[in-house]
Amino acid sequence: MNKEQIYSERWVTEQTAAKHFKVKPSTLRRRRYKLGHDTQEVWTKLHGRVLYDLWASDKRIEKYAYPGTEDLQKHYEWSKLKGYA
Repeated sequence: MNKEQIYSERWVTEQTAAKHFKVKPSTLRRRRYKLGHDTQEVWTKLHGRVLYDLWASDKRIEKYAYPGTEDLQKHYEWSKLKGYA
């Protein structure tokens, strides 16, 4: 993600979120449909519109990309379960 690009709003539409995460809007819709709120993107529906919280999503992605020491055991168990370890 480009750290130089700063948005004036924290909550953005699906198209802006897709540009920020460098994916297609249909990819965000598919993740929302299949995973619900368990996706790495933080989203909500407001008056029929889907809005994404870019700040919270970036924090969640960083947390999963670089787990802290308390998450290392869970990450190891998960990778062992999936067959990566």
